[in-house]
Amino acid sequence: MKKEIEYLIEKLTKGMGSEEDINKLISYLKSGDYSEIEKELKEEWEKDFHRIYNTTQKEVTLRKIQKSIRKEKRGRMFRRIHTVSRYAAVFVGIVVVSVWVYKYQLQPTIPLDKITIEQNDGTILIIEDNDTSKPLLSSDLKRDLIAPGDRTKASDVEYNTLRIPNGKKLHLQLSDSTIVILNSGSHFKFPVEFVPNEKRQVYLDGEAYFKVTHNPRNPFVVRGNSTETEVLGTEFNVSTYSDQETENIVLVEGKVKVYDTQGNAPLELDPGQLASLVKNSSTIQKSDVDVFNYVAWTYGILVFSNESFGQLIPKLERFYGVEISMNNPELKTKRFTGRFEYETVEELLSTFQKTTRFSFTKTNYKISINP
Repeated sequence: MKKEIEYLIEKLTKGMGSEEDINKLISYLKSGDYSEIEKELKEEWEKDFHRIYNTTQKEVTLRKIQKSIRKEKRGRMFRRIHTVSRYAAVFVGIVVVSVWVYKYQLQPTIPLDKITIEQNDGTILIIEDNDTSKPLLSSDLKRDLIAPGDRTKASDVEYNTLRIPNGKKLHLQLSDSTIVILNSGSHFKFPVEFVPNEKRQVYLDGEAYFKVTHNPRNPFVVRGNSTETEVLGTEFNVSTYSDQETENIVLVEGKVKVYDTQGNAPLELDPGQLASLVKNSSTIQKSDVDVFNYVAWTYGILVFSNESFGQLIPKLERFYGVEISMNNPELKTKRFTGRFEYETVEELLSTFQKTTRFSFTKTNYKISINP
């Protein structure tokens, strides 16, 4: 039974358990053998977090978990009849306590204005700002749980997830030497190392510029929210923010194939072309564009052309790292064209005021737009 409990708890705490696994553990709870479950929870906790937290912190947390189990033991003396759902709630409660304590009491407070990376085991680290002329190497971020030589299939891949706050960018070099520049407000999931003879897959919610290392045997795939872009080696920009209506892929050099999520035939792009997909639509539109307008952000330049103020709000928030509250509905539909590089957000808004009547106030990082 010990081996079975150990196996079930490991699966469930890693989010891999099935309904059948939960029911098996419930049966052990029915038998009243809490001591074995408590012991395995402690061992699982030690295995996962001994490299991160000091002994005092762990003991405080474990005592809280153990207390919740003992409380259930006492209550059981007075409740002879228990339903299956009751036992499910007991176990879920134990796991929730563990996760809650880890996330909110042990995990250090992460400032919202810091770039962070979540590693494969759930550890969150702060990444110091880096100069875009000196890319951060993905190899500097890894913490090997599988030896590099043992990664021979997709199931062996360990992923890191970078989160870039508003007002920040990050220059990253992947294990295959592909260069990625991540824009503000982006989440980027990528493997510590790519698996030989497999597609090189990464996941993006946000915006990134890619300079992909050529490898005809291992295509490079960027999975966005509504599109999938596949290349062999090229330079392109993908904008796939979950809060924007349109997903855009612009090709700078080489050739790419863009897929939608409906299984339609891919659209091929040549340099200077844009693939655009309106979310919840099944058709990707292709057009010729001025590429610079779509990649200017990599140079620290904000460019927009005939865009409504409502469309500009998330761009301004990301570019300047501010929060904008809109108290002027009429202004949202007004359209603007401009290019800003060294100007502050106050100077940009003051420029808008020359052609449109509105007022604004700024307190720290919060801006209020008023009539």
